[in-house]
Amino acid sequence: MNPMFGTRRLKREQGATLVLALVILVLIMMLGIVAIGTSNTQFKLAGNIQFDNNALNNAELAITTAEKWLVIGSNYLDPGFDSYSASTSPALYPLGSSAAAVASPLTTMYSSANAICVDSNASCTSSYVIQLMSQNSTLPNVSLDSDGVCNKVNTYQIFGRGTGGSGASKTLASYYSVKSCNPP
Repeated sequence: MNPMFGTRRLKREQGATLVLALVILVLIMMLGIVAIGTSNTQFKLAGNIQFDNNALNNAELAITTAEKWLVIGSNYLDPGFDSYSASTSPALYPLGSSAAAVASPLTTMYSSANAICVDSNASCTSSYVIQLMSQNSTLPNVSLDSDGVCNKVNTYQIFGRGTGGSGASKTLASYYSVKSCNPP
């Protein structure tokens, strides 16, 4: 073996391993950066889903609270359902309210001026409005029997709005009927 040939060969290959190691290191670093970016995106998506779920839960709370309010005592006969009054009952809309009187529940800004706030905090994350849809409607296939079963109902449309963190909001609508006659 020629010592000159072997030395010359080693001198030509010096640094090739270093360059290859640096290229592999850069590739691994780029994969790490992509993984961090993906992880951050998934973290943000999970947070947004949680905010949306909170908003939905708050809207459902508003609907449930409104339904409970309607069946307490004679709340279903509240004078606010006779004629609209922005000063005394801004969240109750009478039968046949014009489109101008009833703001669209999807675009209106729910506040204490036009909705009932369910929670007591300043941000009001759950609120609702109620509109009378029908009055003293006879239930089909139900007649007064010997026990005096009531067959008349008032039907209401309830809009519940809930907000969550980061600007998330959900609006739900529900139809709810309340018996409107007393058994004899």
